[in-house]
Amino acid sequence: MYEKLISRNPLFTPLPKHEIKRLKATLRQVEFPPSTILFHEGDHGDRLYIILDGQLEIIKALGTPDEQLLNICTPGDYVGEMCLLTPDKSRTASVRTGSSVQLLEVTRADLDTLLHLYPFIGYAMARVLSQRLYASETRMLAEINRKNRELSQAYSYLQSMLPQPTEMKGFGKQKSKGHVKLPPDFDHQGNTMPLNRDGTKTLKRAWKVRQEIYRSGLCQIYLETLGGFHLYRGVTVMDEKEWEGYLPKLLLKAIVSHGSHQVPKDQLIEALWPEIAPRSGERNLKITLHRLRKAMEPEMDRIFGSSYVHLKANMIHLDEDLCKTDLNDFLSLYHRGEKNERAGDIEAALVLYNKAIDLYKGDFFSEELYISWIGTKREELRKLYIGLLYKIADIQEKRGTSKIAIDCYNKIIQIDPLSEQVYQRLMILYSNRRMHTEAIKVYHNCRKALLEGLDTEPETLTISIYRKIMEAK
Repeated sequence: MYEKLISRNPLFTPLPKHEIKRLKATLRQVEFPPSTILFHEGDHGDRLYIILDGQLEIIKALGTPDEQLLNICTPGDYVGEMCLLTPDKSRTASVRTGSSVQLLEVTRADLDTLLHLYPFIGYAMARVLSQRLYASETRMLAEINRKNRELSQAYSYLQSMLPQPTEMKGFGKQKSKGHVKLPPDFDHQGNTMPLNRDGTKTLKRAWKVRQEIYRSGLCQIYLETLGGFHLYRGVTVMDEKEWEGYLPKLLLKAIVSHGSHQVPKDQLIEALWPEIAPRSGERNLKITLHRLRKAMEPEMDRIFGSSYVHLKANMIHLDEDLCKTDLNDFLSLYHRGEKNERAGDIEAALVLYNKAIDLYKGDFFSEELYISWIGTKREELRKLYIGLLYKIADIQEKRGTSKIAIDCYNKIIQIDPLSEQVYQRLMILYSNRRMHTEAIKVYHNCRKALLEGLDTEPETLTISIYRKIMEAK
């Protein structure tokens, strides 16, 4: 039944029947109940899904006033391919189950294998993708035009209502030191200040409208921090020469390392210039912050200032709407998974945990080996990642899904080759699957790692497990 359904999919239509059968046998089949969020817009991913049964809803701006149902996909359709083709690997929309669904999961590795064997799949995917992008672009342009019309109308209306006090004659003109003179009762972030005359509220609304129009034309920035640092403007990675030196980039890394939001200036000065006088540190931060803002936003508007990096009340933070990081995505997925696990929804927890695992491409800022505050954060995240792998392995062992547990334990070994308890679990799991050769290999790898790393032999329990495997072989 499902073989015929898969064969009708635009990607796999040219495949021979035997390959369709092999595909169904090798790819993982997953099931989800109604109203399950398969993934959120902006999440990172490394797999697409073919619908075998049920319906999936494609949604933009899920959970916001701008929520929009883009499409309902039915058996034979596939979703989620964009994350396999874009540099930031992010989901371009949210997907929710409209009913109970059965899906076939195609990972990046699966797709790479298929493309190698059958290059025409790439052409079929490009054709479908171009059709989807055209439809999406048409919808997006129509929506942008609609919003711009509304904003322009609102702005024109507000301008017509503004008073014309003499104090506003200099509004919008540049001062000699590169600052812009704002109307009274306005600060450079457009924040509310005490009202002391009629018309100020209206003026502020007009300013907000102008600011929204300006920000709507900016691209979102995505920071990759796990496994190496990259900054993406939309889908384009920022070139090294655009940074204007090492310090602006290091300042951005310090902001991210300290939480990205509401980071005290003093913390950043201490991190980057720990041995100089406070006054000099303040001056260095001011210069470096300016260079960072210009590097991230070369076309920065003088009136609105930096859109991506804000300074207010001696606190520096990245704009929550325009700046996203894989670190924050990883932590969000981890904590959402824990919440689901505590609530007893193990299936939803596993989905979130696996998404978090997919995001962890390597150590935090792996290129920075000698900075203590980065090293501290790196170790904290590494422990979190290892703990996450233990969680998944434990859940899968209890379910009897030993293959996934084995994969998790092997990932732990790659990070912590001296964890003898992990070698023990691997030996037992391989032995239970009658994979005695692999179990024996694990023992020898364990012994070698312990001798080289700690100059010690394996524990008695490890040796006992090994001997039982040898007897059963």
